[in-house]
Amino acid sequence: MVVRELERKIVQLEQDNKELGDLLKELREAQINNGETGNSQQKTSGAEGERLKEAANINKSLSTLGHVIMILVDVANGKQRHIPYRDSRLTFLLQDSLGGNSKTMIIANVSPSICCAAETLNTLKFAQRAKLIQNNAVVNEDSTGDVIALQHQIRLLKSTLTNKEQEIRELQMELENCYYAIEENHLGLLIFKSELAEAYSKSFRGRADPDKAFDIKENEDMVLISAEQLRVKDKSLKTMAQAAQQHSLLEEELKQQKKNLEESSEGQLILEEQLLQMEYTLQYERSAAFEALEVLEHEIASKNDEICRLNCEVQDWKSTAETLKVSYEEIQGTSKKMKASLLSHIKNEQALKQANENLVCIVKDQERKTEDLLLQIGLLERCNAEKMKEAERCKQEKEGLIQIVEERECCIKDLHKDIAISCLKQESKEKELEDAIHAQLDAEKALKQEKEILLKIKDVKDRTIEHFQWLAIASEQDLLGARCFSFSKQVEKWIEVSVLRDALKNAQYLAKLEIEEKNTRIVKSEESIFHLKQEAEQLQASLEALKFENEKLMDKQQAMEFMITKLKFENGNLLQDIMNLSTEREDMLVHFEVIFGRIGELSSGDMQLMEMLGNVLNTSEDENEIAMGSVVCDKPHESARDSANDLLFPPTTKKTEENIDGRSPLREVNSLHM
Repeated sequence: MVVRELERKIVQLEQDNKELGDLLKELREAQINNGETGNSQQKTSGAEGERLKEAANINKSLSTLGHVIMILVDVANGKQRHIPYRDSRLTFLLQDSLGGNSKTMIIANVSPSICCAAETLNTLKFAQRAKLIQNNAVVNEDSTGDVIALQHQIRLLKSTLTNKEQEIRELQMELENCYYAIEENHLGLLIFKSELAEAYSKSFRGRADPDKAFDIKENEDMVLISAEQLRVKDKSLKTMAQAAQQHSLLEEELKQQKKNLEESSEGQLILEEQLLQMEYTLQYERSAAFEALEVLEHEIASKNDEICRLNCEVQDWKSTAETLKVSYEEIQGTSKKMKASLLSHIKNEQALKQANENLVCIVKDQERKTEDLLLQIGLLERCNAEKMKEAERCKQEKEGLIQIVEERECCIKDLHKDIAISCLKQESKEKELEDAIHAQLDAEKALKQEKEILLKIKDVKDRTIEHFQWLAIASEQDLLGARCFSFSKQVEKWIEVSVLRDALKNAQYLAKLEIEEKNTRIVKSEESIFHLKQEAEQLQASLEALKFENEKLMDKQQAMEFMITKLKFENGNLLQDIMNLSTEREDMLVHFEVIFGRIGELSSGDMQLMEMLGNVLNTSEDENEIAMGSVVCDKPHESARDSANDLLFPPTTKKTEENIDGRSPLREVNSLHM
């Protein structure tokens, strides 16, 4: 009964220990402050309005931040100063990061250009001052729940220890009583042996006397009563020996339970530390993967924006190309009209000059536009090259992510292999347990057989004892010696049987404990495998999403390349049209030069004719009447000639004509006639 109660209490203690281990939870709090500062000057930035106000506030907060850092440096050097965290919102938010309970990291952004040398020097000095700040980084951990649970566990363990101590004291008292009883029984046996010896001596002495038969019968009755008393005392001795063995076994079990409790507490602490490390590593890997995904999403969004911008630019260039086509068609129409007007109005020199100037201006504008288009085409080609480089970089990053995922898959495979190995080990251990159980069953069978043999021996010995009782009084001494020897053997065998039973119970209990521990480890490993599988599935889903987005980007890139090829083809067509226009312009200039040459030849012929007419008029003074008629006839010719000269000759030719007319006598004759 005492052993059962102790086992029940031990099981309750183990359950309480498990519940307390489940209730052990640590509350850790962390806070991340991310502050970005930047100095802005109105001269360099050219900010106005709200931007200028914002820049002034930024500079003010930076000045207060520098003041706070200087005071913190003085405090680190041992001076007692008041730290004005509340002077600005930035310092109020960063009061934990600057000289507080945190780990601070400052990234100084500098520029290698000469114009920013002063700003880089100031930022480096700022970082140097910030390095002198001393923080006290301590984990923010609320362990009130742990302390309460541990205090409760300590109270329970103390109560169990007091109960066990009381039980041990009671058992010690029982042992002392048993020892006293054993001593009394031993003394009684000695007295009984002495009495038996006296009785035997009396029986031997008075065997010849028939009157003492009644005394012999009384002595036999006394022997039987003493034998029964010996049996009762033997039983009491057996019970006392069993109680002593149980007490020793209980003490050993208590020691083992204490050791098991200590080992279980240490194992729980180790497992909790391993779980915390695993959770920390998993959280770190998740955060790294999420950060990489966010960076990729940000880059993809920026690239999408750039692609939209390029699409807008391409549409703008398409519209400009269409307008250029329309203007080119208009130019072609105007050139055709000019050709028709040149064929119909060869004599209209001024109109031709104006048209020529307009054409030259239009051609210059077209040349400028073509040069601008060529520059823009070059810029587009550079942008496309940069986009191709960015696409290649994205591909490389994608390949890197794929390699990371493959490495994680390899890790997962290794974990699966480890799990399979652990399963095999578990199976081998289960086989060993089964073999141990079979061995235990065999031992129990052997013990049963030995018990049966002992029972048979006991029956035989009882029979021999009964037989020896009916023997003569002379052989009773040998019978008592044989009985004592058999009794000692029986006691030894019963002690061995009880020891074997206790060993079997301990082995069964230890096997149960090992099986429970292995089952808990298997459950934990299965849970970790399940979590790892879930994370692997999430990573695969994210990879598939990334692949889908990359395919979208590739499709967009192909569409952009197709649009770029179309633009290049259209630009080539425009260049061909421009070349054709330039050739037509050169042909028109050659044609104009030919026309101008013919006009010059005609003007020189007209001059020669006018000189011939002047000579004829000088020689023919006598023929006035014929001359008058010729003058009258020449008036419409002169008006027509003037109109033709107005159309064909420039103002310089008109001036020469006026001089010639002023010198000719024909004009004088006309004036006299008027």
